[in-house]
Amino acid sequence: MSIYHQNEIVEIKLVGNISFCPARILEVIGQHHLTYRVQYLARFSDEASTLPLIEELPILYLRPTPPELNDRNFVVNDLVDAYRNGNWHKGIISDIAAGPIYCVVLPIGVVFTDRVRFHADWSAVPAYMIPSLTISSNLPEVIIRYVPRGNGQ
Repeated sequence: MSIYHQNEIVEIKLVGNISFCPARILEVIGQHHLTYRVQYLARFSDEASTLPLIEELPILYLRPTPPELNDRNFVVNDLVDAYRNGNWHKGIISDIAAGPIYCVVLPIGVVFTDRVRFHADWSAVPAYMIPSLTISSNLPEVIIRYVPRGNGQ
C-alpha cells in the first residue's frame, strides 16, 4: 500500500527542511512504493517556463501538503512557511503590517507576503526519540510490553 497516490498533490523537499515545492504524483514506482515520479507545479525544465520539470524521487523527499489554516492569527516570532515564487520557505515572522502583510525572515533573505502557514515537519518513516529529562531530572516511566503474534496475525 502506498502513502501517496496518482494525481495527489504533495510537497517536495528542496533544501534540507527549509524549502518545499508543490508537485503532482504521476506514478508510484516499484512494488514497495518507495519511489515516485512527480511533476512540479512551479519548477520547469526549460528557460521559457513552459515545460514542467518531472523527476523520480524517493519517498523521503515527499510530504503531504499541510493545510494553510487561514483562520489563524499569527504573531511576531511564529515559525511559519512563507509562499514565495511558487514554493514554501521556512522562516520566522519579524513584523506584521496592515492587510495583514507578514515580514518573514528566511534563510535566503526577507520576504513580504500575505500567504503564510504554520511550519510543520514531516517524516515519511517512523522516527524514534528518547524523551528528554523532566524538571525533576528523571526520565519519564517507559513500559515496553512484548506481545507475541499468533499464527495468521
